[in-house]
Amino acid sequence: MHRDHKQHGVLERPYPFAYFADSQRPNPTDKFIVARTNGSAEALLAGMRRELLAMESGLVFMGNSTLEQSMGMSLMPARVGAVLAMAFGGPGTLLAAIGLYGVIAFSVARRTREIGVRMALGANPGSVLSMVMRQGFTIVAIGLIAGGVLAGAAASALRGLLYGITPFDPIAWGLALTAMIVAAGLANFVPARRAMRVDPMNALRTE
Repeated sequence: MHRDHKQHGVLERPYPFAYFADSQRPNPTDKFIVARTNGSAEALLAGMRRELLAMESGLVFMGNSTLEQSMGMSLMPARVGAVLAMAFGGPGTLLAAIGLYGVIAFSVARRTREIGVRMALGANPGSVLSMVMRQGFTIVAIGLIAGGVLAGAAASALRGLLYGITPFDPIAWGLALTAMIVAAGLANFVPARRAMRVDPMNALRTE
């Protein structure tokens, strides 16, 4: 008896399972052979096929693969899902960055006169850059908090489809947050840099 066996794939829940020798429960049609090697699994598999066919030329192999190949097939649906998530996530991140850029650029355009007054009163370009970046990252922080809550709920719901990582894997979450912050930083920097180059005299004449 094995108390944590997975029979059909690594994504299923383990359950009690018993192995029996062929002499205990003979089956005239289905035979399974499991072998372990310290060398090449492919070489062992080819050798086993060759020896078995030499013993019985009429044998039909319904399936023969290494553990790595079997795990690869079992993980195929999860890998396809991950690729699709990346395919949609990448453009989604780009669209979010473009939208953030548009919001910040529009805000800077509306505040051109205000920025000009600030600079005329002595505000340096660095402080203007900091002000605009702070405004942008306030929006980003709100979005990250809301998105993190929704992502956490989705990750918990998809717990059964994950293999090798937990729903709250720190590396995966760290990389995702880093990517979003970098994208947001780039989206903020362009309009912020434009704001710090505003000419106070021209800005004061702007209606």
